[in-house]
Order: sequence, then structure tokens, then C-alpha cells
Amino acid sequence: MGSKYYREKARQRFKNKSFTNDSIELIALSIDIRRSTQMPFLLTKEETVEIVKPFIEECYILLQSRTIFNNFIYAGDGVIAVAHVNNNKDIFNETFDAAIDINTYLRDYRKWVKKMYNYHFDVGIGITYDNNTYREYIKNMPNSYNNVLYIGGAISKATKLSGITPKNIKGEKCYISASKEFRKFLSEENKRFIKLKNSKGTVYYSSTFWKED
Repeated sequence: MGSKYYREKARQRFKNKSFTNDSIELIALSIDIRRSTQMPFLLTKEETVEIVKPFIEECYILLQSRTIFNNFIYAGDGVIAVAHVNNNKDIFNETFDAAIDINTYLRDYRKWVKKMYNYHFDVGIGITYDNNTYREYIKNMPNSYNNVLYIGGAISKATKLSGITPKNIKGEKCYISASKEFRKFLSEENKRFIKLKNSKGTVYYSSTFWKED
């Protein structure tokens, strides 16, 4: 098979810049499955699919039910939900409520996984806000969800936050982390759930809570 890379055609494409200068305010909510790369080795591949697939599917259902998210990015070991602020300050509390939905579900789902597979399923949740994220659409990619390029701190920071929440070694706690930038827009009622856990006061806040039936 010959090469499909044609240098001159490619040069014309990347020289033809298509930057739209589309800057938006953005909230990112990251749901990260811990030890996901180890799961097929600690369990079977079939068991890994049986655990991860329904978890991701239910996360999508819960997030979509809030009707505030503009985009979903499937990252292989979790989901990143993206919400455009658009001067809607209520969206901060609604995103926070969505994170509590996931956390409440995670508490029940983890118990089921432990009972069925004797495996401790652990997930971290991180939320952050950026008031100057550039949004660009990637040409020729058919998937309307994953063809959006976001350049800014929200996506990467939310991912980091979901990765540094305390690990649930004994399965007794469920954590949500939020950046200082996100927390300051929450209602006073919601702020009290998120306590400072970082000595610098700038990186993340964290708490343990869920909805009771």
C-alpha cells in the first residue's frame, strides 16, 4: 500500500488557518475511573466490560437529565461533561447537583461491584471553571460530541482534580473536588459542603456527601 500522505495538499490545508476566535466561559466536570488500566489484569476483560460499560452509560443518563451540558467527551476511563455558562449563574449549582447525582449513584454501584466481583471500584470527580476557553470545531470528524477542541484550563484541570481526590481505600467515602474558581460561584448552602483541603488555598476543595433517599 502506498502512502496516503500528500505533502502539498497537507501544506495547503494547514496554511489555511481557520481560527474563529470563539472564546467562551466553560465549566468542566470530570468523572475518572481509578486504576482503569489495571482492571483487565486484576479482573478478566469480560468482567471489566461488565463493570465499566454500565457505569459510563448511567453517568451519561444522569448528566443528560440535567439538560445543562453542551458536550460530552469520552476519555476511555471516564467522562468529561462540558457546560457553557452563557451568563447563566445558576449553572454552577446545577453542575454541582449533577456531581452529587453521580456520587450518589457511585455509592450504590460500588457496593454492587464489590458484592458481584469482589473488586473495589473507585471513581474521582472534579469540577472547574474557566472564563476564557477557546472553542474550535475539528473539520472532517463526524462525531458531533468529540469534534470540538477546547483550549483553556478547564478540561485539563478538571481531569487533574478528579485524579487527586483522596482514594477510597476502604470504600467508605465518596469525594468531589472543585477548583476555587468554581466554588466561589456556588450558593452559600452548597459552599458549606466543600471545605478547603489544599494548603495553598488555590488548587482544590473536597468533601464527602451524597443524597439520601
